[in-house]
Amino acid sequence: MQYIALDWTALVKSGKSFDFVSNVYDGRDGKIKNGFPLLLALAVNEGKNLTMPLLDKLASWTKPGFRSENEIINNVLDSLKERLLSVNGALSKKIILLLDAGFYRTVIVKYLLKLKFSFIINSSWRQKYYFNEQGNQGKNKNQTCRFN
Repeated sequence: MQYIALDWTALVKSGKSFDFVSNVYDGRDGKIKNGFPLLLALAVNEGKNLTMPLLDKLASWTKPGFRSENEIINNVLDSLKERLLSVNGALSKKIILLLDAGFYRTVIVKYLLKLKFSFIINSSWRQKYYFNEQGNQGKNKNQTCRFN
């Protein structure tokens, strides 16, 4: 089994020479600072504490032409699928995407299903939804869903 983790993090910047900085959370001291949101895709080795960056996307909510965070995520998923397919059809192997609660959105789940990724999303306390293979949604509070 192989895993790929997707995560938003913050690249905090200081100084005045950076264009289009956004407000980001700095986990080191819990303060909001200038910087750039960074979306990372990391390969995770099973049973080991090793990760390898596969791709990253630097974002800016203040840059002209920015439309939505969902669009950035979908573009990264497209790039990730292309890279995995270019390596001997890697998607035919069991690869599971691991996503935190920030990715628990109808738009993202439907796009993951469209791209035929297997995935696990941490939904924490939020309402759970069941999505069938066609991406149709129905509420079901008590059902845990497995996506194949």
